[in-house]
Amino acid sequence: MSEYLAQKHALYAQVGRLSRALGQQTRLEIIEILAQAPRSVETIASLLQTDIRSVSQHLQVLVECGLLTVERKGRFRWYAVRCQEVLQLAVLLRTTAETLLGAPQTDVKDELSLSEGLALAQQGKLQLIDVRPLEEFQSGHLAGALSMPLASLSETITKLDSETPAAAYCRSPYCFLARQAQEIFAKHGKTLYVLSDGVQDWKASSPELLTVSTDSEES
Repeated sequence: MSEYLAQKHALYAQVGRLSRALGQQTRLEIIEILAQAPRSVETIASLLQTDIRSVSQHLQVLVECGLLTVERKGRFRWYAVRCQEVLQLAVLLRTTAETLLGAPQTDVKDELSLSEGLALAQQGKLQLIDVRPLEEFQSGHLAGALSMPLASLSETITKLDSETPAAAYCRSPYCFLARQAQEIFAKHGKTLYVLSDGVQDWKASSPELLTVSTDSEES
């Protein structure tokens, strides 16, 4: 019995460490970024628009409690989410907060569910576009999707079939990239649908839906 209690106490102590590590907004945002692809501290700081020292401290906490892994490549350290369960936990925390706050998950015009979007795409009735940066697309994207990063979307939009509707997706339900893509499409007199949720949620629940990059899928 004493051995059982010792195991229980050790497990609950780890739960406490995980809870403290994830009980901070920036660390949850870091996990959302790393759900897309492994990143260096410099890139994470740039995406968060904050200083490297602060991000390094947050990364150290996440690594020490086992949520992230770190690998040195040349002069840089690359951080990655340790396992699918980490993403599931992060998504669960977010959706629980939404429930407790009574907040709507999204407020996106012309939104499609993932199942609707995939069904239409398989029928050739919808073009899927990934508006995240190319390196995130290469690390995992929906099969058949085109890589059309937001930064160059105004130039690449003409490559799409003008007769077939398009739907964009990005990192998570609160990612702004797909919303900005809708604004760019509107300036060109086009409608852009947005797939609900995002890559973080799909990797947490259905990672088999995502595939690595192939040259033919990059716009």
